Amino acid sequence: PEDAYPARLRRKLARWPEPVEVLNAGVPGMNSSQIRRAFPEMLLRFQPDIVLLMVGVADFWNLDAFRAEEY
Repeated sequence: PEDAYPARLRRKLARWPEPVEVLNAGVPGMNSSQIRRAFPEMLLRFQPDIVLLMVGVADFWNLDAFRAEEY
């Protein structure tokens, strides 16, 4: 986990003059359609100043994606 992108970003931003919180809201197996449906609620819930959204690896038909929304 300490080498994952969110942790690396958190370490880089620790040098920033103001405190920065990095939130990893990723769900394994979630595809872009599911993210698009979940994204508005995430914005309301977390009210971020900046969003980095990475999509693509799970963008294929898979049954695991259906369970990802329950996560």
